[in-house]
Amino acid sequence: MARPARRLAIIGAAGNVGSVILYFATRIENLPAPFGAPEGIDPVGIVAKIAEISLVALLIYLAVYLKKAKTVETKA
Repeated sequence: MARPARRLAIIGAAGNVGSVILYFATRIENLPAPFGAPEGIDPVGIVAKIAEISLVALLIYLAVYLKKAKTVETKA
């Protein structure tokens, strides 16, 4: 946390995007036989996914900012 890395921001954003996709896939699509019917969408889940999407936006911004900061640092 003291020295943020661009690679970690990208990995974090990708992981959270995967989590959001998985959440909606398990709520909307019919799952294979052993798992049964899709689960319902609940308000707490939606709030959590909104927070995760906000985190993805922040991580993408951080990844872009770190790239620009590294470029400026190299030029100086």
